[in-house]
Amino acid sequence: GAEFFQDDLVPDPNVFSAKIANQFVFGAQMGWFSLGGDSNMNPPMGIYDLLMDPSYDDEVGYLRKLSAAKQAGADYFNFGRAMRPLPLSVNTTQSVPTLSVARAPAVRMHSSDPSSSSSVSLSVSFGAVMSGVWMSAHNDALLIAITTVTRGAPASAAFSIDLRNYGFEAATSPAFELSQINVDSGARTHVATFNDFQVSHNASLSAHDVVLLEVTHTSHAQ
Repeated sequence: GAEFFQDDLVPDPNVFSAKIANQFVFGAQMGWFSLGGDSNMNPPMGIYDLLMDPSYDDEVGYLRKLSAAKQAGADYFNFGRAMRPLPLSVNTTQSVPTLSVARAPAVRMHSSDPSSSSSVSLSVSFGAVMSGVWMSAHNDALLIAITTVTRGAPASAAFSIDLRNYGFEAATSPAFELSQINVDSGARTHVATFNDFQVSHNASLSAHDVVLLEVTHTSHAQ
């Protein structure tokens, strides 16, 4: 889980987006927000008014999109297992851009006793594009989730992987289908067929977008 504070949205709402995106790709429960706040926390935790502010409609819409994507991939997130990281090339570079946001010093009171407070000063670093790979419960299919985290920042995200490094080393007939899962309906759309263990794809994502891809065995080699 994660704690959420008002300064996750103010002054830089990308911190809020990074937190929920990180929870999504790791299959964790998203949110668990303190809407009314907590009197012994500085910075304050109550974010209800901020979530209702039209200034943060982008972040609320992103949370809804991630929630829909998590539902569409629920069988993987609930019953599958996380695999090794996905090697992504973002916007034709061989690495994922990282953003760092300075945080104001915070005083955390851990009980009603002011003497128990502690002051911490932190910065937050996160990838502008995040991804996760999940193997199905029956070890016969792979889910690849990619999401753009920052406001107003579309991205092109490409990968090339060897499925033998992602749980398919025992496959006897290396023929695989790559499909895209519609995050709203769950419908699968064929993308490509691969006749060996090398699977590659280049996804174009708008800002605050999420793409779900599925790799399955196929008998229709091309």
